[in-house]
Amino acid sequence: MKYVKVDWDPELHGFRIDARSYLAALPEFEGGLPEGARAFAGEAEHYDYSSVRCVKDLELADVSLPTATKDGPGTASVSFRPNQWKHDAGLRIEYIGVTHFSIDYEASIDWM
Repeated sequence: MKYVKVDWDPELHGFRIDARSYLAALPEFEGGLPEGARAFAGEAEHYDYSSVRCVKDLELADVSLPTATKDGPGTASVSFRPNQWKHDAGLRIEYIGVTHFSIDYEASIDWM
């Protein structure tokens, strides 16, 4: 994400995540988010590492890219698996009306 700083921490054997910039910028753009995304982004438990609703330890499970149809823009989704020791559910984010999709990255990571 543009606002979230993520760094690999070799001592932790995992990622260190700092969402403070995101939380500081959220009031600037949350009004432009769809209702469900706005409610999700504003939920404090998502940023509390001890909460079962924290998104930090979810694992990427699936990316479904939109396909062109004669009816117009498609739907894309990203699914995350729950961490078996922390979460009681995973997360699926769906994007409706997708007309363009791209990934920007500075370095590759073998997620699998």
